[in-house]
Amino acid sequence: FRHLLSHCAGLPAWKPYFEEIIKSEKSGRINFVASRAAKSHVLELIHRDKPLSQPGSQALYSDLGFMILGEAVAILCGNSLDRYCQEKIFKPLGLRSTGFVDLTQMRSRRLQPVTESIAPTENCPWRKKIICGEVHDDNCYAMGGVAGHAGLFASARDIDALLVRLDQCRHGKDSFIAPTLLEEFLT
Repeated sequence: FRHLLSHCAGLPAWKPYFEEIIKSEKSGRINFVASRAAKSHVLELIHRDKPLSQPGSQALYSDLGFMILGEAVAILCGNSLDRYCQEKIFKPLGLRSTGFVDLTQMRSRRLQPVTESIAPTENCPWRKKIICGEVHDDNCYAMGGVAGHAGLFASARDIDALLVRLDQCRHGKDSFIAPTLLEEFLT
């Protein structure tokens, strides 16, 4: 976990897994993009990947490592990453507009994001639209919008509230996170 968190697990920085997910859908796997099955497929591909270097030998920012961390949280807590974060982090901290946009839920419930309060990020060539209210990262989108490396949305108000709480924790005025753990994280 320490190697994954500090980006020195030896994993590649990034790979275009979304391209394989798109190709599978175009070949006949209906609704495969942004599905739980696609997420499982991407994670399996990461598990099979060979490391670029020995763990701990070099630092290389890695989306793949954080995808694995998101999967680990889900396995260890017995719940999805987004639900775990909502119950254990966002709700206890009073972060009312922070969360992941689960595209599988949006598709099954035919929901639309409230785009008036979300900044558009790009005109995506393969999604053929301006991205607003869904994750910008292609791999996270292909995985359904909830992953350890991307997909989290928050308002400026919630980010400010989070930083205030973290500062209080750091100075021993809040017990949400132990000051020693926070200092290690910041180091």
